[in-house]
Amino acid sequence: MLSLHSRDSSTALSRIPGKALAALSREGFSAVLSIVRCQLRPAGACVSFLDAEGRWHAIGEVPVSAPPSERLETILRSGRPVLESERAVLPLSRDASIPGLLVLTGVSPSQWTRADGELLFHSIECLVDCLRDKLYRYEVSHHQKRGEDPDIGHYRNFYENAIEGFYQTTLLGNYLRANLSLARMYGYDSVDELIYHSNFSARHLYVEEGRRDAFVEAVSRTDFLTGFESQVYRRDGAIIWISESARVIRDESGQILFFEGTVTDITKQKEAELALLASRRELEGRVASRTRQLREEMSRFDRLIGNAPGMVYQFEVSEEGKTRLTYVSDGVRDLYGLSPIEALADRSSLSDLIHPDDVLSYRTSIKQAMAGLTPWHWLGRVRAPSGESKWIHGKSRPARDESGNVIRSESGAIVWDGIVVDVTELQEMKLELQRSLQQSSTILDISPDGILTIDSHGWILGVNPAAENMLGSFEKGIVGRQLGELFTDPHGAYIDREDGNPFANVSNSPLVGRRSELTGRRADGSPFPVEMTLSPIEAGDHTVYTVNVRDISSRKRFEKRLRDSRDEAQRASLAKSEFLSRMSHELRTPLNAILGFSQLLVRAESDPVQAEKLLFIQRAGKHLLDLINEVLDLARIEAGKLCCSIEEVSLRSVIEEIGAYARPLALENRIHLDLGAEVPEDFVVFADQQRLKQILLNLVANAIKYNRQDGLVVVRCQTAGADSLEISVADTGPGMTEQQLKDLFTPFERLGADDSKSVGTGIGLALSQSLAELMGSHIHVSTEPGRGSRFSLRLPRTGKPVALPDDLCQDAGPQASRERHAPPSRKQLLYIEDNPLNLRLVREVVKESPHWELHAAETGAEGIERALALRPGMIFLDVHLPDFNGDKVLKRLRQEPSLDGTFIAMLTADAMGDGATQFRQLGADHFLTKPIDIPAILELLEEVATREAGLPG
Repeated sequence: MLSLHSRDSSTALSRIPGKALAALSREGFSAVLSIVRCQLRPAGACVSFLDAEGRWHAIGEVPVSAPPSERLETILRSGRPVLESERAVLPLSRDASIPGLLVLTGVSPSQWTRADGELLFHSIECLVDCLRDKLYRYEVSHHQKRGEDPDIGHYRNFYENAIEGFYQTTLLGNYLRANLSLARMYGYDSVDELIYHSNFSARHLYVEEGRRDAFVEAVSRTDFLTGFESQVYRRDGAIIWISESARVIRDESGQILFFEGTVTDITKQKEAELALLASRRELEGRVASRTRQLREEMSRFDRLIGNAPGMVYQFEVSEEGKTRLTYVSDGVRDLYGLSPIEALADRSSLSDLIHPDDVLSYRTSIKQAMAGLTPWHWLGRVRAPSGESKWIHGKSRPARDESGNVIRSESGAIVWDGIVVDVTELQEMKLELQRSLQQSSTILDISPDGILTIDSHGWILGVNPAAENMLGSFEKGIVGRQLGELFTDPHGAYIDREDGNPFANVSNSPLVGRRSELTGRRADGSPFPVEMTLSPIEAGDHTVYTVNVRDISSRKRFEKRLRDSRDEAQRASLAKSEFLSRMSHELRTPLNAILGFSQLLVRAESDPVQAEKLLFIQRAGKHLLDLINEVLDLARIEAGKLCCSIEEVSLRSVIEEIGAYARPLALENRIHLDLGAEVPEDFVVFADQQRLKQILLNLVANAIKYNRQDGLVVVRCQTAGADSLEISVADTGPGMTEQQLKDLFTPFERLGADDSKSVGTGIGLALSQSLAELMGSHIHVSTEPGRGSRFSLRLPRTGKPVALPDDLCQDAGPQASRERHAPPSRKQLLYIEDNPLNLRLVREVVKESPHWELHAAETGAEGIERALALRPGMIFLDVHLPDFNGDKVLKRLRQEPSLDGTFIAMLTADAMGDGATQFRQLGADHFLTKPIDIPAILELLEEVATREAGLPG
């Protein structure tokens, strides 16, 4: 067991030269004392060092007050620091490899933060490293003296002038020797400068954490290491790649004294390797992507071929005229009764099945096509192995590339692509078609659509009367003209690539068998849109085509009107959304002051009468806020996504609340409000109480607002049959005209817009009608110009009374005053807000908190400046500021390291968007919507103050 007075301890420290130890003690302990005084700020402090011989060395103002020696023995053995009330005892190393203890006197360890402790322990760790380093230097110098070589001068000259970096380092990484190449590689001007700085940066040379430990482990395991690659920092902070080769130098007992080796800068090599690797990965990715594309294309090709009618095939024709099938689709089974494998195995297997009467025409057509390399067409019969005869239509052509050149195989043979289709049914229909031609001609004459007959090259053979009327009278008639002269393809979707005419080769035209939209041209040259269907008809030994044409001008005009209407509706919807967003902010901002100050007054008022009046104000303001929220959800109501909560509602409570709100408004407008006698207790209906109150408030407010001076508003509740109750609101205003009554429930149509005294958005009645319909009712209106209007609403009656509270205002009692004890100092709260009312409201709220002192800034720039000067514990930040939006101010504040621990809460009056998520992503800690809830604000202030009071973990 190691003792402070043991031989091992004495020997370990005695190896260090006395002058070096004295200088280290003076410089190292002074540095530790300076850190203690600057960081921990004690009234007076002393650093004392107990060496292995039991001698004390002290620097500072407080005399040494050491624990008992047996206590010191325990601390040294455990290697753990002991923190007492006014003293800290710290062993130099946990394994006692450097024996000794540091005693800090005149400090308060219980008040240290984690950052204070980490800084102090790091300083002691550096001090211990320096002690170890000096011990290693002493050992190395003795080792080198004992092993001095006569040729050391020659070796030293090579060592110092080599291009590679040479070095000798301790186990801790501090340099003992180095050459100038290594110093310059790491960004130092001299070797001495490199060795000096290695004492402070040896642990941080390698970019990868733990890389130095890996190097030491690798070289210690085999005593020799080559090609150890790492990333390291140069002095200027730049990162380079190096390759190290090293060996271990040991003393007589086998203990490691130091490492020596070489360093090579391989930065350019690694950059080239990384670039090559990135290029290889990119190429592999492209190859893999292309491979997937080819597989997908092949799979898609197989599916398409499998769904194609008939047989798709490919064959090659050599220069000697020999043919060889290279591909046959599975359709060969239905046409010839052979499998694809059988057809490919015998090239003559298909031609041998040609009907004897059609062999000559088959061979002739093939010779002509191959001689001119032109498309091949043949119609004939084949005999299946079962003896059944079929009519087939075969087509093929030489395969060509994008430039139009014939494609050849590797052997030089010409590649042909083709398809064979079973047309037996069509041929059988041919005779039937010919028989019905006479009947068809009669149908064509009376058809309302234009019908034309053309040949395979697009020449018009005949037209029906409807087509002549549609196209007009041409000088030379319509028959004998090219169909391309009368119908064009303006978008180029069906134009043949060779001559630009969609009807140049009708048999291969994409128009065949589909309904297409083209542009027709009348005899006077005027264009018009048409819908065309082109169908082939076999007529003897050739094919003709019928063209069905329909004028779609009226349909196009109707489609345009629909598009215009849709665009107009979209523009109106965008305008409404922008209006609602602006209204959200403009209405909530004044409500913030109304509801906020009324909450403050209610909390402070001790007079029950005054508190009751304030509660009326607060209740009316909250109800107005509910109305605003519903108005801003108008789009949701129109979309049918708003639900009602139907329950039993007492009309007496509703009418009394309406009266509490409407009487001040009627008094202000010099209108007499007549609520009639007290509503009976059994007047209870099925309704949504909030929606019903919203409807009636809107009707009464309109009756007051659009009334004449000294007018009358009458509100009545009465029975309407056995199962219903009717609520009516009548006024003595100017009444409405028929046109006004027609637009009464149209959103944003304000009937009093021409009256400068009447204000509003024009959506109240539309909203009320929608809410009434959601409750299964309807607002009925009767009016007479000059005599006034009456609005009524019927709701189903429940038939039983609902218990009412004895006093609707019983919750308006004075709030008990709270005893406050202000702390000696308050935390700093900065509010960045340009609205004076909002600022004053928050100032009054903060006065109720014993923890905070409020500071204000009216612009974003001023707020940033004051935040940097105050470093407040909390910031309230308004979203809309005169110079910057709140998001820009928030980003700027979060970029300041000095404000890392500051709690930032956003305040806004805009409730339309998802602002909370956006601002939390930018670094906001909290999000509040105006009008603010004062209890919630006070709770937040208390929570943040309590959090700030705790010690950092």
